[in-house]
Amino acid sequence: MPLAPLKKENASNAEPLAAWEYYHTPCAEYPNAPGYAAARSLDQIITHDAYNIAEAFLAQPVQIVAGSVAGSQWMSDNLFARAASADKQFHVDEGANHMLLYFVPKYVNEGAVLALFFQSRL
Repeated sequence: MPLAPLKKENASNAEPLAAWEYYHTPCAEYPNAPGYAAARSLDQIITHDAYNIAEAFLAQPVQIVAGSVAGSQWMSDNLFARAASADKQFHVDEGANHMLLYFVPKYVNEGAVLALFFQSRL
């Protein structure tokens, strides 16, 4: 099961294209990384809830960074709403999808909000 399109032309929209650019170019490719997961892992991936009981246990300061056009932004919205922390902030990188936050300098540099957030709390 591919983690990103195995060929550039197989990308169906901008987000999988960015995944291909990240995982299949010198930016992040690695000779021993196959670029796919075993299908036998699918039942574990689908049922995993990384935010399970965030309402009770995610009480520490929280800074969320998400891309405004990320297909995964709904997960960031969900975590922000569920986090028990009274000290939480949500930063949106305008124009970024999930993958662009990994490697496009214009979006990566906006991640500096993380440094500011944690510097003021440590």
